[in-house]
Amino acid sequence: MLQSHVNFEFCGRGIASEATKALALSLSKHQEVQAYFYPENRAAHKVAINSSFDCRGLSMHKNFGFEGILFIYNYHTTF
Repeated sequence: MLQSHVNFEFCGRGIASEATKALALSLSKHQEVQAYFYPENRAAHKVAINSSFDCRGLSMHKNFGFEGILFIYNYHTTF
């Protein structure tokens, strides 16, 4: 599990999207990369979409029992 934050003064510059995309690209060479976010966390949804993740809708995380919006990294939309 990974959690990230961007300080307010740096929001809107694409920093979170670029960092997320780079990490997902690296991890995807070894396994499927998934992200779960609270349904009301629209900023996180935007970062995921801008980082080449596809939204799969509301889902329950099988290990943590966390219900959230599931995003799966799509390597093919990166290039």
